[in-house]
Amino acid sequence: MLLLPYLEQDNIYRLWDVRYPASKQTPAAYQQQVAMYHCPSRPDFVLSTGDFAPGGGGLTDYAAAFGTAANFTNSNGAIIPTNPPQSFDGSGNPIYTTWRGSLNLLSITDGTSNTLMYGEKHVRPNSLRGKNEDRSVFGGQNNSIRRMVGIAPNGDIRPLSPPNNQNGALANTTFGGPHSGVCQFLLCDGSVRGISLSTDIQTLTALVTRAGGEVVPNY
Repeated sequence: MLLLPYLEQDNIYRLWDVRYPASKQTPAAYQQQVAMYHCPSRPDFVLSTGDFAPGGGGLTDYAAAFGTAANFTNSNGAIIPTNPPQSFDGSGNPIYTTWRGSLNLLSITDGTSNTLMYGEKHVRPNSLRGKNEDRSVFGGQNNSIRRMVGIAPNGDIRPLSPPNNQNGALANTTFGGPHSGVCQFLLCDGSVRGISLSTDIQTLTALVTRAGGEVVPNY
């Protein structure tokens, strides 16, 4: 939602009261299907099911690069979770008082041209469209908006997934697009690169961590 003004979507952004969560907004706000969030190589969007609102919400084909770990306390990527300051409105309902990120460009000490920010999220074929890890971009359901890659501190290994990966370990939390052999990523310097699905796990770990100090080889 906070990206909408930068995507020339002010008309949708103005439907939101940014103090409240998605479940408290009008359906006209969270049921929007934003064209910029859709990969044209995937099926058309539908409204999500089993989500934060009975009627469902708009989708996205892209996810934030949390880093190597699903655990919020070990988020070592360029996009990490944060809890904005909260207060209460005049009726006693909880509200967010401000939106401010936990990181800035200086936090990306590995270099913005070597650090992933967003990428195509792998969605298991049986989850397309609008359910499980393909639920709404506006609802905050973890696996619908974030992905991990590389080797996690607990030993979990997440390579890039091919489109047909239905039952592989951790398949619902990996990156991977519908394209043959590559997954598209936005890096922190604003460039877009297609990264081969065969890229080795050490290189992927170096690319997704923001301050690991690794030397990133050619990829």
